[in-house]
Amino acid sequence: MTQLLSQKLAKNENGADIPDKNQFIKNLGLLETIDRAKNALDKRTGGTVNGNLHVTQSVHIGDNDSGLRANGDGNVAFYANNAKVAYWNNDRLHWLKSVEIDGTINAHSNLHISWGGRTAIYQENGDVHGPIWGGHLSAWLNTQINNRGAKNTAHLATNGWWKCGDSGLIRQWGITPPLNVGQIYTVSLPCPVPHEILSATATVKYKGIASEGNLGTYVEIVGKSLIISADYTRTGIKAPRTWELVCY
Repeated sequence: MTQLLSQKLAKNENGADIPDKNQFIKNLGLLETIDRAKNALDKRTGGTVNGNLHVTQSVHIGDNDSGLRANGDGNVAFYANNAKVAYWNNDRLHWLKSVEIDGTINAHSNLHISWGGRTAIYQENGDVHGPIWGGHLSAWLNTQINNRGAKNTAHLATNGWWKCGDSGLIRQWGITPPLNVGQIYTVSLPCPVPHEILSATATVKYKGIASEGNLGTYVEIVGKSLIISADYTRTGIKAPRTWELVCY
């Protein structure tokens, strides 16, 4: 009897006198429960998950109104203050609010922007394709430039010229050397006349009036040449003539 009593557990030991505690826990079926408790995340300090984490509803960050929520099969939504700001699925990321980026966007394909039934495509070569251009921006610019024709050109000098790039009209001007009375002078044009002289004028470049009368000047167009005659004076005053003509 004394031997049997010595094998009994004492109440005041509260299980401390169990000979094989591991076997006791195993007999109670608590090994899995203890293992889970041992590897559980401490909500006070956090922890590390080495395997997959499966969440069927939501992951809250900070409080219950912000974080990730299930948004249907294969779809996860971003929420902030109970407002859905974005969601993603196996096709794409849909961002519903404004996006502010302080760094660089590196896209490995053309950038598509769609709104109001229209789509513009920014391409890797810097070109833009959109309905406002009727195709590519580069083609639109080339058409505009070609339709404007050649730009105007000019030679700004005492004897110079100006040419209209669109029409080909040419204005020429210059000053002759001092001409004697009755002298006939063929002007050396600073720009050859491509087709025809349309009009020409000449004026005496002289500060005074001769005592016997004004110094005379006559202009004659001969083919593609301009001829200036000095006339109407008996004083022998020599004076240059300024001239101007229009041709094409």
